[in-house]
Amino acid sequence: MTITAEQCRAGRALLVMDQISLATAAHVARGTLIDFESGKRKPNRNNLEAIERALAEKGVRFLERAAAGQRIIGVEIVLRTVDEASQALEPVEMPVTIKAKPATAQDVKKALPPKPASWTTARRGVVRRAITSHPGWRAYAASFQPPLKIEQLSRKAEVKKVCVALGIDVAAIV
Repeated sequence: MTITAEQCRAGRALLVMDQISLATAAHVARGTLIDFESGKRKPNRNNLEAIERALAEKGVRFLERAAAGQRIIGVEIVLRTVDEASQALEPVEMPVTIKAKPATAQDVKKALPPKPASWTTARRGVVRRAITSHPGWRAYAASFQPPLKIEQLSRKAEVKKVCVALGIDVAAIV
């Protein structure tokens, strides 16, 4: 059986797996997987089989049934409990069936774990507030021609340089 783009997206969503992880596990280019899932092109047979095999190794089963004159395509995942896996018993099948409907990019983003906060988001704001509330900030900023503004500190290295000059411990703030 050849999997569809919808089955690939649904299987990946069940595993809470991003495209990079699946492409790496299947040993295919990320662009191949992105184009396949978006419907831009169908990968060659070897790549398609590799993607299917990578998902199947993680526990995804691909379904194709005929019912009432309709072809039903879907995926299910076989789960194991931790105790059973550690005792090396036969897997207990607990199928979860999802009807194949086109998944949107927003659906996939919701299924993925959140990314950790980066320097450019939350931390930069906290450090900037600490700098501007420091008693020596105004004098330090005025020593530059033209005077330095907090909005100009965009790179992490620039912010750290100002913190060192003012004696602010960044590690204690963040």
